[in-house]
Amino acid sequence: MHKVFISGSIKIKSLDDNVLNRVNNIVKSNYQVIVGDADGVDSSIQRYLESKQTKSVVVYCSGEKPRNNIGHWLTETIQTNVAPGTRAFFYS
Repeated sequence: MHKVFISGSIKIKSLDDNVLNRVNNIVKSNYQVIVGDADGVDSSIQRYLESKQTKSVVVYCSGEKPRNNIGHWLTETIQTNVAPGTRAFFYS
């Protein structure tokens, strides 16, 4: 199965139509979408995928549970040696 990782800035709150068109092509191609759990692009992509009833999504997170998992998809936890509660915990 082909997989596509989608990520971006936490400062971006809405997605451009060109991005949505690319995401539509990814979904139509039956690729698995891998996305993070942060606010911003991650949660915006999650909302869009959920609105399209996309099933093949995995949410990656570094905490015990994801901050955002809008579609209640499978999750993968990434282990880190960085202290919880720090910004580095979520991106290292």
